[in-house]
Amino acid sequence: YLKLLTIQGKNAYEELNRPQIALINAVNSPKYRFITAALSRRLGKTFIANVIGQLVVLMPNSNVLIVSPNYTLSSISFELQRSFIAHFDLEVERDNAKDKVIELSNGSTIRMGSLSTIDSCVGRSYDLIIFDEAALGSGGEEAFNVSLRPTLDRPGASAIFISTPRGKNNWFSIFWNRGFSEDYPEWCSIQADYSENPRMLASDVEEARRSMSKAEFEQEYMASFASFEGQIFAMPAANILEWKYHDEDRVEFIAGLDPGY
Repeated sequence: YLKLLTIQGKNAYEELNRPQIALINAVNSPKYRFITAALSRRLGKTFIANVIGQLVVLMPNSNVLIVSPNYTLSSISFELQRSFIAHFDLEVERDNAKDKVIELSNGSTIRMGSLSTIDSCVGRSYDLIIFDEAALGSGGEEAFNVSLRPTLDRPGASAIFISTPRGKNNWFSIFWNRGFSEDYPEWCSIQADYSENPRMLASDVEEARRSMSKAEFEQEYMASFASFEGQIFAMPAANILEWKYHDEDRVEFIAGLDPGY
């Protein structure tokens, strides 16, 4: 498929990078149903996820759902799907830009959704669900567990979660860690930094390193979960020092802690 696909005058197969190949291999493996890919910027994660989604709907009567934090991001995938369809001159029964639904003549559908309107995406079974820029949206874990996971009831149905990380205290990080746990054998995790992009200029990377904070660079270029910048963490009870005293030793005090994130 990629050998036949031309994007902006370039052959898509020749432009493949290793993280994209890793995502393809993970989806093709019968071992995994849930793939979480933590990839840095400009590695083509949205593009390759949409290619995989397009291949699924080429099978008759298949349903694909692409979820983003908001409809602006969903529009990127919607236009990508339109470009694939136009490139291969596929027959389309319905193309509803308002509702962001495309139905092919083979009975397959591609539907766009957002986390804020996730309830409108239920009511049908899906062969593939793609969460794009998953770390940017809150409530994704509940949306998947409660609303969407039950819709993956077809044989071989799977889900892909792709994003650049946004620290450790979010649902994308939780899902990514499942790929390393024996409790979740059907989960697979992928991680790749900027060095996997053959078009990335070393001079541009060094400029970014100088102009960004270390936390920002680690997050955007290294796909690291170590960035805590701009986040607030609830203090676990185990980390609170309990001070015991006798009635006769009672004192009043105010204590504060600024972790400096």
